[in-house]
Amino acid sequence: MKWMRKQQLLGYLFILPSVTGITLFFFVPLIFTIALSFTSWRGPTGIGTEFIGLQNFQRLFNDEIFYTAFGNTIIYLLHVPVAVILGFIIANILNKRVFMKSSLRAMFFFTLPDK
Repeated sequence: MKWMRKQQLLGYLFILPSVTGITLFFFVPLIFTIALSFTSWRGPTGIGTEFIGLQNFQRLFNDEIFYTAFGNTIIYLLHVPVAVILGFIIANILNKRVFMKSSLRAMFFFTLPDK
C-alpha cells in the first residue's frame, strides 16, 4: 500500500469516533423526531401510534400559545447578540484611557441589591 493511501486511511480512522458520535447523537434523533412528527405517538410504549400526516402541524399553527412562544424565542434570539455586542463595546471602552476609569469600572461591576 502506498504511503499516501495509508495516510488517508489513518485520517479516516481518526475522524471515525467523531463521525460516529455525531451520527448517533444528532442525526438519529433528528430523523426519529421528524418521523414522529407525522404520527400520533403517545409515549415510549408506542401503543396506538398511527400515521396522521400533517394534523400535528395544523394543530400547532392554530394554537395561540405557539405564536406567543415563537415571539418570545425571536425576542431572545435578538436580545442575546445585542447584549454580547454591548458588553464587548463597554469592555473595550473600559480598557482604554477614559476619565474616571476606575470609577466607571466599579459602577459597571457593582450589583444592585434585590428588592
